[in-house]
Amino acid sequence: MSETSSIVETPSMAPSSAAEPKPPEMLLGHYLKTLRLPSFKREFEKQAELAAKRGEDHVRYLLRLAELELIDREQRLVERRITGALFDRLTHHVHILKMNGESYRLSEAKKRRAEKPAS
Repeated sequence: MSETSSIVETPSMAPSSAAEPKPPEMLLGHYLKTLRLPSFKREFEKQAELAAKRGEDHVRYLLRLAELELIDREQRLVERRITGALFDRLTHHVHILKMNGESYRLSEAKKRRAEKPAS
């Protein structure tokens, strides 16, 4: 049995004489931003160099990038939870008072602005 390539040719990969194709790095950066993969975007060049030096195949390279992305996502999730918990702790005993009318600080700021000569 012969294996066939499963690469799908995208419009940006197709040769065209009318428009200059975008460089692969630019397309990759755009795709990774669109897919919301910040660790891939930040690390792919460094990891590609490491994989080339070590003689690793593309599967190990992609595996390392995926691991970095998962680690980064877990860290951001923990940071969001900590931030949410701190915010809840700060606002636990807060009472919100709805006031009608203009605030004192706003009215004083308007007075100072009106008294200040225009320069």
